[in-house]
Amino acid sequence: TLATLQIPGGYMGPNGQLDIDLIFNSTAVGNQTLAVQLNGTEIFTITVSAAGSTDEHITLTNCNNPGTQILNSTAPAVSTKAFDTTKDMVLTVTGLLVNGADTLTLEKITTGMTFRY
Repeated sequence: TLATLQIPGGYMGPNGQLDIDLIFNSTAVGNQTLAVQLNGTEIFTITVSAAGSTDEHITLTNCNNPGTQILNSTAPAVSTKAFDTTKDMVLTVTGLLVNGADTLTLEKITTGMTFRY
């Protein structure tokens, strides 16, 4: 586990948007996987097979209902979700190394909330 963040229940409101920005660095020789889960459900995954830094952006937007969202990220494409954002949620970032000699470092995670009316 590279990071764990708590998102308070009700904070997003009916039209709020959760913005997640990740920058990570890899010394990949073999494939590495970076994944983001919300309450244990994977919302984002990317496989890295070359060394270097990667910047990823994920948004989860309530659709005039705290139980219906649109998820947008670089991988996968736009999809719909059904998280109950009136309850506390846990955001977890994990990394999986195939080659034990590799490293996967989370350089930065920034989260923010945009309120739409």
